[in-house]
Amino acid sequence: MRFFVLLLILLTAGASISIYKLKHLPQEYYLKFISGQGERSLYEIESFKPSLLSPLESTPLPEVREDYQQLWREFAISQTKIPLPYRHPLYNTLPEIGIENRTISHYGLSITNPEKRTLIKIMMYPPYQLVDISLKQNLYRLPFFKNKITKFSSENLWRDLFQKKISSQVKNIDEMIYNLYILNLRHEFFPTNLKGFFYLPDEKKAVYQLDSKDKDRHYEMVMDFRNEQIFSYLMITDKKNSESMKLRNKFMKTIGFNVVDPKLAPLLQTEFKQLNYNRQIDQDGMLILYSAWTQDPKNADYLREMIFYLERGRDKGSFLSVLYKAAYLLFGKTFATKDTFLTNQDQDISLQAKIEIETLKKQRELENKIEEAPAKELTPDEKLDQYLKKAKENKSKSDEEVNVH
Repeated sequence: MRFFVLLLILLTAGASISIYKLKHLPQEYYLKFISGQGERSLYEIESFKPSLLSPLESTPLPEVREDYQQLWREFAISQTKIPLPYRHPLYNTLPEIGIENRTISHYGLSITNPEKRTLIKIMMYPPYQLVDISLKQNLYRLPFFKNKITKFSSENLWRDLFQKKISSQVKNIDEMIYNLYILNLRHEFFPTNLKGFFYLPDEKKAVYQLDSKDKDRHYEMVMDFRNEQIFSYLMITDKKNSESMKLRNKFMKTIGFNVVDPKLAPLLQTEFKQLNYNRQIDQDGMLILYSAWTQDPKNADYLREMIFYLERGRDKGSFLSVLYKAAYLLFGKTFATKDTFLTNQDQDISLQAKIEIETLKKQRELENKIEEAPAKELTPDEKLDQYLKKAKENKSKSDEEVNVH
């Protein structure tokens, strides 16, 4: 058995041993571990990447000044609080909805310029917890090491996960244990296509960048750790477009998080109904109803209402394409009432929409026929009964009008 293993057993048993005299042996194994080598029965990281050892240099985000702050408004999109252009002439905001197995995996938004070029795309994901991965390494199953890592603060762990440099120059065994735990956590938590990671202390946001074939864009996952949960969104920006990068910095500084609140949905729907018609059929109304729906996604009425009004607007095909698909995948219906925007739809979605429109048309025709149907011809006896009934009603009314002095 190697001496380092013997040392671990002695430490575990509480034996009196001089770490000072034997420190060169833990140091030797520590250096091997942080290079992906060493005693693999104790500590192993498959497909070790040196990029996990050091974060990228974090530079403070520049201040973003809006010339027309009144053209922005904060919306609750699922658990994300995000400022969005509202009645803004230079931006269009389009919805995006990820659906897997008839369940919403994420909500998203794209902001485009007047030339319909996408400046930024943001996808918001449900919150999740930072999982304890200590038992995956035999090293941390030993009581001595397990007792050490259980004392780590989750808040400190989260920050150091993104900002601590794992150095070969360590002062004591406690630091070695902590560094190895952070390294293992990065290996488990970070994606395989990781490009780099850093921490923004002023915003208290953690960021990791993703490698992509699209070299003209940043793919960044931005995260916030609160109440033992991780809130996150993926942001895609155009590196070469100054307006896109301005929006990136703005959102990194201003996007916040909150719990989903179904009680907010009917309040937003009431606000929508108070808009004038021209704003209801434009993106202003869409954003309000989209926000309402993300707070109560099982209620199809918000989605149905969104589709109904957007169908009466101009140039809303890109909006409706997303909503038709979401409605079809989630509820089995498109909620379409007009065929104006069906030309570029998926064949199954288009067919379903046409069936719904035709059914709706037949219902309306039937309702109109019932309303326009001529009055039934009365028989002589029915006419006499009707005459006597009216005469009785007139007599009763006449009696009520008599004043008694």
